Amino acid sequence: MIHDDTARRSRGIARAPVYLDHVNARLNGQTAPILPSRDLSATVEFYTRLGFTVDGRYPDDGYLIISRDDVELHFFSAPDMSPLADAHAVYLRLDTDVRAVHEEWSRLGITDSPTGNPRLLAPEMTGYGMLEFALVDPDGNLFRIGAEIP
Repeated sequence: MIHDDTARRSRGIARAPVYLDHVNARLNGQTAPILPSRDLSATVEFYTRLGFTVDGRYPDDGYLIISRDDVELHFFSAPDMSPLADAHAVYLRLDTDVRAVHEEWSRLGITDSPTGNPRLLAPEMTGYGMLEFALVDPDGNLFRIGAEIP
């Protein structure tokens, strides 16, 4: 019989999961996705057109931080990534008018074609009470952007 946890793991025997019986610590704060960028300068150009500002640019580390209002996005340099083969997605749940955001971004001339990058797809009402639209950036990162419609 194996009692040593190290030996159990080395033989591929998983330890039984432990669950919290109560939670005291809160997870208040922000979530910031970290997404790939083939070209950080091109990423800055695309997102500043969408109204984002650069909060931190670290060329030696290949890292970028941008924000707009309460939304913060992080990007890392990934020059060899393929927008067609690599999939990254983010859901932005807004407390604001999703239609107004879509309308603002649609004035930039981003295609609404179902293929190609970048693209901006029209808002749709979901069966779970959210009005959502999709934005795919030049690197293939998918943003589903929605708000609850009462």
